[in-house]
Amino acid sequence: MGLFRALKTNARRALAGSWGRAIGIMLISVIPGVLINLLEYGIREVSGVSEFVNRSGTGNAFRAAANIAPASIAITLLVSLLVFFIMTPLQQGIIRWYYRRTGGERDGVTGIFHYFETAAGYFRALWLNFLIGLRMLLWTLLLTVPLVLLTGLLSVAGGAGRATRTFAMLLMFVWMVIACVVIVIVGLRYFLAPYLLAEHPDYKARAVIREGVKLVRGYKGSVFLFALSFILWYLPSLLAALLVLFIPFSDPFYLFQVTGLLLLLMLAQLGICFYLVPYQSASLAMYARYLIQTGESGGVDEYGDSTREYKPEIDRYLEAQASRAPAEEPPAPRPGGEETGGSGPEGEASV
Repeated sequence: MGLFRALKTNARRALAGSWGRAIGIMLISVIPGVLINLLEYGIREVSGVSEFVNRSGTGNAFRAAANIAPASIAITLLVSLLVFFIMTPLQQGIIRWYYRRTGGERDGVTGIFHYFETAAGYFRALWLNFLIGLRMLLWTLLLTVPLVLLTGLLSVAGGAGRATRTFAMLLMFVWMVIACVVIVIVGLRYFLAPYLLAEHPDYKARAVIREGVKLVRGYKGSVFLFALSFILWYLPSLLAALLVLFIPFSDPFYLFQVTGLLLLLMLAQLGICFYLVPYQSASLAMYARYLIQTGESGGVDEYGDSTREYKPEIDRYLEAQASRAPAEEPPAPRPGGEETGGSGPEGEASV
């Protein structure tokens, strides 16, 4: 059995008896985002501040920063802070729930609120995700500067020949591809950090990031392919995207038919997600456990053997459950009616 298949199989085994909890966690995770969006909508309705205010009358509110009202910026910042301070510890708690589940722990649904229980845990989860987000932002900015320069070159070349403009556009496309690849690689460097915080809750955020980068070294490509192996589960969404991109919506006949088809595809994807989200989350947690356990043990098991097949923690848990001895049966009576070890007055009296 290949590693990917083994990880997914063990992920399903880890979720046995807890699919209802996992679906409940998925639904609970959506509620804060919905409430925050409703709050933003209410604030904008009461204050009369729309999301964008086009003062220049250009028809495009994005052409100048002055077109965005300061009050709208303040509301957006407030909502972003709420999302960060509420959703970040919640998402970290969900990651912890799945990680512990792959180790045989049977936490209740309330386990996802673990990082709200203490101030130390709450701020550690915030700080870890802030540091990861900051690193991702700096890498993005670093990769965006050349793209901005290429965009300027393209605008300058507007009056130039066709060959110059084509060359500038080709450079932009190539750099965008390179930037996307680099961003994916950088993101994979921090894949293990949230799981390491669940494994070692007393670790500092910087130590978690350093350890995660070290343990995932040499496995980033494998992690990417593992995540990509779930892509067929998103087939309805992919088909919907292709319809939006390639089907003309100007014709009312096409619009009616395609809208109905899009609705069916979205409903199908929603139904799939009730199985896919727990399954994929548990599978990623199982892979993280595999990398952490094999990395921290130096690639050997508890017996010092590096050639044995990796045994996930959920296997050990299930084997321990199955190997528990049943309750001892009373000893069989000896011939003549004596109980085993029944010497003494009682034994003699029973003869």
